[in-house]
Amino acid sequence: MQRRVPRAFLESRPPAVLGAITPATGPAPSHRARPVPGEADTTPDAAAPASKTCAAGLRVLLAEDDPMVARSTVAVLRRLGHTVIHALDGTSAWKSLQGRMHEFDVLLLDVVMPRMNGSDLAHRARAAGFTGPIILVSGLVMEIDPDALALLGIRTFMTKPFLPADLDRALRGG
Repeated sequence: MQRRVPRAFLESRPPAVLGAITPATGPAPSHRARPVPGEADTTPDAAAPASKTCAAGLRVLLAEDDPMVARSTVAVLRRLGHTVIHALDGTSAWKSLQGRMHEFDVLLLDVVMPRMNGSDLAHRARAAGFTGPIILVSGLVMEIDPDALALLGIRTFMTKPFLPADLDRALRGG
């Protein structure tokens, strides 16, 4: 099964890592968050009280270069009860992570950004020891083997625009 993933993500990794890649065809993908196959489903029961296991109070590093998208995403994350640090591009996000990876629970990364794209940032974060969830977000799509995302430790890929409920679900791991 193929998953739609941004072109920039595909261009930033060698083909041996990405597997079979073909251009996207047909209708645009749903805006729903898509967990990477192989990840454990940690979605809590809907009746369960908010806790760290159901994504309340997470420390999120958001890397997003579009000011409108960043403002709305920060507002949604805060409304969901999370602490957010916003970086304007991948390089700024990398600087925020260096020596402070333990201060973040999850990385929410736009794929197409100046100076360093989200997939390169995800790769660097994993190589440097970040073990938390990484969620990639983009409005551009291509086809990719979902195992390639899992290989890089990407928990979820979301297409823009997305609904607050979809972001909440992605943070919950579902």
